[in-house]
Amino acid sequence: MAGALALGVGLAIASAFPRTRQEDELFGEASDDMRERAMSEGKSALHKAEGVARASYEAASQEADEQGLKPRSGSEAKPLAERAAAVGRAAEEAGREEAKKQG
Repeated sequence: MAGALALGVGLAIASAFPRTRQEDELFGEASDDMRERAMSEGKSALHKAEGVARASYEAASQEADEQGLKPRSGSEAKPLAERAAAVGRAAEEAGREEAKKQG
């Protein structure tokens, strides 16, 4: 997923640069098509990354609540380090699962 995101961002950045006269002469319409595809791929990669980040955040938030890391009354049964580690594992797992779904 990280590789696809990096490629998409790179393509989007490259497509933002102005075209040269030589590029227009040599590649013409193919260059336009490539730029449009690069922009589309960049947007798609960004959308996928947003989905992965959202799923990770939601899982971390839920796990933080389950582990008692969010403010509420009552005693804390587990040490903070254990609860924080569980939150991190939940976020990582959710991120991996979402990345697999996104392709």
